[in-house]
Amino acid sequence: RGVAADGTHRYVEAHASEIGQRRIILLVDRTADREANNARHAGEQLFRQLIDSAPIPIMVVEADQEGLTLNRTFTELLGWDSTDMPTVSAYLEKVFPDPSYRRRMDQTWKRRLAEWRETGGPFRPVTAQFHCRDGSVVFLEVRTARVGDRRINTLMDLTERQRSDAALRASETQFRAMFDSSALAISLVD
Repeated sequence: RGVAADGTHRYVEAHASEIGQRRIILLVDRTADREANNARHAGEQLFRQLIDSAPIPIMVVEADQEGLTLNRTFTELLGWDSTDMPTVSAYLEKVFPDPSYRRRMDQTWKRRLAEWRETGGPFRPVTAQFHCRDGSVVFLEVRTARVGDRRINTLMDLTERQRSDAALRASETQFRAMFDSSALAISLVD
């Protein structure tokens, strides 16, 4: 780091060589490179903070399509963190422990990604049963978006909705059975 004639601080790279009895020193101003690198680093830090503090579960799939970053809300919901699931493969094994279900979900996911890439339209979400670290099961809807060379997957917990729908169906089935087997005449009036 040096100070230019105008008093500004500059980052310089020095190269020296000798030609005969003379020594030549070449100074290259790397200030713009350094500032761009600092700006990139600051942008990356902000991106990580936004993801980690988001109120919805998020999984960031890195450019290599294998590395994973999980946010706090993901960990709160499923119990798994980035050290438990540093890769997509580890994630699939943890949340889908049954090999045949895992294969089916992986195939479904890849098919939806291919559709998404081909059509350029919105990603059709995938709904699946996810196993939590404590052994419980939750129903999640997964959506994805591309941000640069990464994929951002968001998860929506549908567990309560699934339970409510199942309870409603059971109640309707029970009511239908009582209605159909009743010896009395029943009339429903709105």
